[in-house]
Amino acid sequence: MSHSWIADRMHQIDASGIRKVFDLASKMKNPINLGIGQPHFDTPEPVKRALCEAVMSGKNVYSATQGIAPLCEALQRRVSSEFGHADRQTFVTSGTSGGLMLALSALVNPGDEVIAFDPWFVM
Repeated sequence: MSHSWIADRMHQIDASGIRKVFDLASKMKNPINLGIGQPHFDTPEPVKRALCEAVMSGKNVYSATQGIAPLCEALQRRVSSEFGHADRQTFVTSGTSGGLMLALSALVNPGDEVIAFDPWFVM
């Protein structure tokens, strides 16, 4: 359908590759979605209760970028005990994009080759 009030260039836009993949997956029986982290199960009740308690106690704002101390300490203990990596430090990122940027900044130099999946998450 064409409307005179919509710019002509808008009729040239096609769905992104990842959206086409999602459309194909919607036609499959029990596909495994490795996309944006949408769980296929309900949030566990203890997590729901903890969330409600946190909001009711005023913990409903953005935390420090590097994560709150109790979370960072718990992650470090788990990595140390479960994987035997007491010599390595953990840190928290504000979402995947920030985490990927920090990881690439730490590991990749200008001019290095980076191989990325395509299609991938569309910003």
